[in-house]
Amino acid sequence: METFVVAFAFAAPMAFNPVGSAGAVGAGDHFLRLLKEVMPGYSSNSSAIAGWPAGPHGPYTIEGGWPIYSETSAYCVVMWLSGKAVAGSGTLVVEMGTLLGHSSRCLASGLELRQGVAQLRKAAAESLYLAFDFFRSVPSPAKKLFRDAEAARASLWLPFWLNKPHHPVLAAVQHASGASSRGYDKRVWGALMVDPVYHGPHRAVPGDIGKVAPATLATFAPEVPIEVFSIDSAKSHDQFINQAASVWPRLRVGSVIHLLDFVKHQLHFFIAEFVLPGHVEVAYASFFSSCWSFVVRRAPLDWARVRRFSFASRTAAQWAAVASEIDAIILRQAANFHPPPSALADLQRRVRDQHRFKLGAAALRRMKTRSVAARESQARVRQVDT
Repeated sequence: METFVVAFAFAAPMAFNPVGSAGAVGAGDHFLRLLKEVMPGYSSNSSAIAGWPAGPHGPYTIEGGWPIYSETSAYCVVMWLSGKAVAGSGTLVVEMGTLLGHSSRCLASGLELRQGVAQLRKAAAESLYLAFDFFRSVPSPAKKLFRDAEAARASLWLPFWLNKPHHPVLAAVQHASGASSRGYDKRVWGALMVDPVYHGPHRAVPGDIGKVAPATLATFAPEVPIEVFSIDSAKSHDQFINQAASVWPRLRVGSVIHLLDFVKHQLHFFIAEFVLPGHVEVAYASFFSSCWSFVVRRAPLDWARVRRFSFASRTAAQWAAVASEIDAIILRQAANFHPPPSALADLQRRVRDQHRFKLGAAALRRMKTRSVAARESQARVRQVDT
């Protein structure tokens, strides 16, 4: 086991020793305390994070001051705080859907700063950070951002006879021929995003998450817990089932869950099945994105609640009650963290829009199901008549 783990920890100077303490309390309470200290009045326009180490490797720029592309930049500070809150030794931190690695950089930098990290490393009992994605392309909006940054630098201070400056991400994924490379799990996610800010064991695992995550996690003993779980890759409930199944049994009391596309894709199911029954507590609701964070309060979480979820399982009146509870949660979050009134109103609007969309789609599916059943019934009657 130890030989395998030494090879498994990408760019790590020490072995990962999965001691796994399933009965211990995870990062959750410390995470909640940090949120209360840092997040009240937070603005999405912030270009710095108080407490982030000084130097060339910033939260929103890589070395040289080059911008980092991110779809969840406003959530960097929350990811960072959850990394700082990780308490257990020999635990796992799992991220699914890293894109180029900005959220990974934020979470990993927090892991680097948590209390007792020196002692953990001396005991070779550090938490292992696993990141899952395809790691095979740079999204078009990122390419545009990086090329615009190159052009801005060239126009400002470069004489025309010198070579044009290249954004490090584009330089890392381009062959001399100009063809895009698929090997950026190490050159971008590792070398540019995570290695400079985190010196504990970490590894990018390329491939289909629904296949590689179960295989990877199966190499650890069942009692090794996941202390932080972040997912941005599941864009439907079926994808969530496919990708998160191997994570669920490892979540313990106090585990932190980041759902980075929550308002779009997991809002109703997660609130109805886990938050309202008291299995999970809302830790933070982003007023500037679709991201929400949670702390596990009862473990193990019932995976059957995920698998059997259906909008058809509740009436319109029951969903209206759930919607009222969601609005009450948002108002409590606003009272705790004091967002700008416009941001609060925007989140409430997005949630209401998502509620109408999901219920409308569910009603359409029910109508189609009834229509198919009616046609099948009529066909059976005609067969009997003939």
